[in-house]
Amino acid sequence: MGDVHSGVADLGLTTIGITAERFQHFDIFFSYIRRSYSIVVHEDNLVTVEATSHMLSILKILASYHVWAITFIFVAWFLVLGVISDRVYSRRTSNVPIRQVCAKWALRLVGTGLGFQGIEDYEKSARTTDLSISKISLFLTWQIFALIFLTVLMSRLPVIFTFGSPQHLPFGTPKELLDSNFTVYSTGTPIKILNASLSAHEQALSKRAIHLPRYTGNDTEYDLSILNVAKKGRNALILNLNEGTYSRRMTTMKCSLVIAVDRVVTVPIAGAIFAKNSSCTEIFRKGYTHWTECGIGDSDEHDLKMLRSINKLKTRPGQRNDCAFRKINNLPELQSKSIGIDRLFTIFLLMGSAFSLGVIVLWAEILWNRGYTTPGGSARGRPDNTADALY
Repeated sequence: MGDVHSGVADLGLTTIGITAERFQHFDIFFSYIRRSYSIVVHEDNLVTVEATSHMLSILKILASYHVWAITFIFVAWFLVLGVISDRVYSRRTSNVPIRQVCAKWALRLVGTGLGFQGIEDYEKSARTTDLSISKISLFLTWQIFALIFLTVLMSRLPVIFTFGSPQHLPFGTPKELLDSNFTVYSTGTPIKILNASLSAHEQALSKRAIHLPRYTGNDTEYDLSILNVAKKGRNALILNLNEGTYSRRMTTMKCSLVIAVDRVVTVPIAGAIFAKNSSCTEIFRKGYTHWTECGIGDSDEHDLKMLRSINKLKTRPGQRNDCAFRKINNLPELQSKSIGIDRLFTIFLLMGSAFSLGVIVLWAEILWNRGYTTPGGSARGRPDNTADALY
């Protein structure tokens, strides 16, 4: 969601959360296959991403902001630190070849990324001495793949990306909407409100808006008419805040709409963008989150049947695999998470500072130990094994 009045959304990386109950029975691959698109807000454009290129497009956008580059630097840094510290210790004990030390830390990186159990037992079995350079390269390649794969897929729900600097939305005022290439749809009440406005642009918008199909009692005909609207080009839908049924139907039917509600722009299914200090935060938590996170919100039995049929859910409401809205202590269980790119860089900065401090301490210990060690191998004024104890 973004503030339509100013036409600028100012937020970082945003992900719609998911309830713990739904996560236990959530089929991520089915979700990604079933959804035909996701929407990425990048620079001043709304970009619709086809399912076949969804992951690749997200990686390109992240790479443009150097997130992956920084991550890979830290992975490589961790490997180098491990090899250096282990190599210094091995020279004082059994003088293990550098290739075996690299193999050991490559294996540890893989274990860290994939949750590999028994790393210590595997190392004690001395099988790491048999690792060739090709196997080490394979381990590191798999580690990088795991980093990308887990990071992208473990988002669990389609994600909308924005960035730290303000991004211009397709339209921000009624005049900009009139000048855009969006086809405007609405219902009776908003059209009457716009027509009664003193603004000439809002009056023109009321005349330009096309009435959405009305429900005539025929479910199939009504659903098909809504689906036809959703398939037509770039659409803007002006709704009252209490007219969630139209937008819910369209989002479950995988349409590609930008919905203008009061001063808010929402992107269905993919996620939401909030302007800073937006007054719509509470509206979002009470409304949009229900049917983005839980599958369905304040709806009747007909909407529930339609959602289950679209999702190909054959269970009855209340069964384990049903994604119906759940309450805890008669209150909705809602969860929305967001993290800004600026905060993400702050985390990387703290990590970098910690690693840098580790490098300084490591080299200080190496130089200090060399300075206080005699050519015969014993340290001045200390027991002979003190230098080895440092490592």
